[in-house]
Amino acid sequence: MSDIYSRTVAKDLLKIEAVGKGHFLRARTILDGLPYDLKALQSFDEPPVLPSSGRLELHFASTVTRSNLSQMSAQTLQNLCKLLSDAAAIASVASTAVAGTGASASAPNKGAAPRLNAVGGSLQLIETVIAGDMTLSIEQAQALMQLLRSSDDRVGFACHVIHRLVTSAEPGQLLSLLTEQERLAARRLLGPVAYGFTKNNPTGHHRLDLAFKEDRKVAVLLCEIKIREAKKEHRHRTEFARLAAMEGASGALEHVDRVWRNSTLSGRSFDWQAHWAVPREGILEFDFVQISRPQELEAGVEAISANAWERFMLDIKDMDRVDAVVEFRRLSDTACFMVKQVEEILETFSVEYSNLRVEILIICFSRTIDFLGLHGVAGLYAAAPPQERQALRDRLGPCNLLEPAAAVDYYELDLVRPEHRAVAQELVLLSAVEPGENIADETLDGVAFSVPISWLRNLPTKGQFSCCYVRDHKLLEDCLSKAAAVYRGSVCRARRSPSGFGWALEHRHCRIRDKLRAQFCSVEECFAALDEDSSGTLNRRELAVGLAKVGVWLDGREVNALLDALDTDGGGTVDIKEFKAFVQGGSSVQTWTPASHPIARPRSLEGSILHTGKKIEGGSIGPSSQAGSQPGSRVSSRPSSRPGSRPTSRMSKGNGAGSNDGVEGGL
Repeated sequence: MSDIYSRTVAKDLLKIEAVGKGHFLRARTILDGLPYDLKALQSFDEPPVLPSSGRLELHFASTVTRSNLSQMSAQTLQNLCKLLSDAAAIASVASTAVAGTGASASAPNKGAAPRLNAVGGSLQLIETVIAGDMTLSIEQAQALMQLLRSSDDRVGFACHVIHRLVTSAEPGQLLSLLTEQERLAARRLLGPVAYGFTKNNPTGHHRLDLAFKEDRKVAVLLCEIKIREAKKEHRHRTEFARLAAMEGASGALEHVDRVWRNSTLSGRSFDWQAHWAVPREGILEFDFVQISRPQELEAGVEAISANAWERFMLDIKDMDRVDAVVEFRRLSDTACFMVKQVEEILETFSVEYSNLRVEILIICFSRTIDFLGLHGVAGLYAAAPPQERQALRDRLGPCNLLEPAAAVDYYELDLVRPEHRAVAQELVLLSAVEPGENIADETLDGVAFSVPISWLRNLPTKGQFSCCYVRDHKLLEDCLSKAAAVYRGSVCRARRSPSGFGWALEHRHCRIRDKLRAQFCSVEECFAALDEDSSGTLNRRELAVGLAKVGVWLDGREVNALLDALDTDGGGTVDIKEFKAFVQGGSSVQTWTPASHPIARPRSLEGSILHTGKKIEGGSIGPSSQAGSQPGSRVSSRPSSRPGSRPTSRMSKGNGAGSNDGVEGGL
């Protein structure tokens, strides 16, 4: 602290904290190896109190977001325009910049070298003034662009400010001010990542070379968005704690980063932290999820008009499929969608384009007005084939696939995994808060199970837990009404969740189909494996034992119900024709591609803004069949009176485990 530069840095950080653009992690402030009490400033003008000597270690977290950046003032614009009109001032800035670096005008500078070596003092003057957290409007950018005569200056200016513009449509407007040749030059200088980055829809997979200036700018911008989204995460955790306290539950919601996921830095696992400073080298790769809904970010937001959507669909009709998805992402930066529009574009991609279909579903995640139609057992995500659902679970995350207002669904949770535990915690709490029968058909490690009340206080840290979450008609309508009041237009009536328990039977059949398809390459191979006595027919025992081997446990009534569904001729057994009709019908997937295989990334997508999902280690969560699932439901508190099914959870005080007599148990 005896070094004047170090003291200046510490003072500046204290002043940044005083104006609300960051904060210190004071528990980690160390002076010469011992904890140090760093005094906060009560006002910007208050003189900082710092030690005069010693080594002070500080951890500082920025809270700068797009909403609290400093927009260029009219006076600053006027002064800058005046300077740009003054040739002598420009020459002075250029010579000072070169002299200050001790470099020649042709000195190399990775990433920025091709641009900075080609331009004069005008751009250097602009970069000097428009720096730090300054943003500007498209009108201000146009005024400055008009004063730039050199094509290189115009291209350099566009690259410098493209992600500093304050509203959504403006990056495209800015590039439209350039000639076609200048736009191509800007695209080359920005690189594919920065050029294709959609700041209003950052949800997607990012691979950034931090040694490249423009990629690092994108990383910094994503950190700013992460800070904003972290505030919503905090509100959610606070609300969970409030409801848990009301229900007598203890413990905090499992910590899961819903925004910055699957992150690596130079090949090593990396967790984002608020005080992390973006390094100047290394490859940063991660999935980013914007969890804020359109209604939270823009008052009165509307979906793209029917006419504009029709024109877009005509424009991409004959495009290469990869280019069509690139255009859809570009459109998502300035427009929001309805579920029916997302369905329409999905229909133009066959199952051979699974990776592109997943990309479309990810692009629309935070840009869909009636977003409840994406979630739940009747949602668009649930209708995707198993491979695509697995990619969505990996990239978006189980917690983000849970939407409480559309929680009616089937869930498979591996309680060892923090994300799955967080979903289970929310399931348990929601079921305790909501009236009526909520959780049904739960199992723990394949055995019939009733969730005990102790789970509200202490959730197990291991075990495979599955259940259905159900709501009666009145509760369902109440949930949708509350959601619509908070998020205008969020309800998608065409894909509203079903009420009651009737949907769960067909969903169970879909899960059976999908699990059989994941284990066997053909219907014939599957039938032969189940037909132990090679009689050419399946009896009740063969059916139950065979399904248990692939992880489907049925009790006696459920086996009888399944046999009735398969045995269409009433003969008491199932032949290959009946079995084939059952397996090939009713599910969303029409091929025998094993669901456990990850979606591969075509070579044509390398280097573009599109990325596919990656293989998940461990169990699955969310939609597991055509009616697929999403993470998040709770435990029901009353016994079921449904005929032909076992009771729902009673939140019993015991350990809740049922018995497993042979193949009987809960599904």
